[in-house]
Amino acid sequence: MTLLKKSLTALMLIAVFGVGITGINQAFAQTLNNNAQTNIVAICAIALSNPLGFNFGDLGQGETSSEVQVIIDNTGSAVANISVQGNGLGWVDAVNTLQMVHDQSAYKDFSGTFASKQPVLPTNNFALASAPTTLETLFFQTQIDLINPLFTGAITHSIDVKAVCI
Repeated sequence: MTLLKKSLTALMLIAVFGVGITGINQAFAQTLNNNAQTNIVAICAIALSNPLGFNFGDLGQGETSSEVQVIIDNTGSAVANISVQGNGLGWVDAVNTLQMVHDQSAYKDFSGTFASKQPVLPTNNFALASAPTTLETLFFQTQIDLINPLFTGAITHSIDVKAVCI
């Protein structure tokens, strides 16, 4: 098997060296006469004011949290469509048991009541368009409606804020 590989390599080298010298010089001369070109692309980038997450505080069954503001800084050079998506099961406890569904969290690009906000869903949902070098704010809230109203303890929910250049 090793001998065969060496033979194939030798054949390929022969094929490369078999190209006429004139052909190589012409290709080289053409390359020197061409103009260099590049495309400058827009950069899509955002920075979040609280990239490690946020805490709605201690709440009981039926209570609504205060709003948590997430400031989005469009640090790129392109307009970015900002979307929000809930990941995983929804609100889960320490052993990953579902305690509350996704849509008990909500967001909007203006301050208001929980009812005025869009629910966080497990699909990508458009939130706002952000122009380059601008700051935008999303307001998040949660309303506690536990599957088991007797549950106590910490619950978490993974929420993605994403940017797509347009």
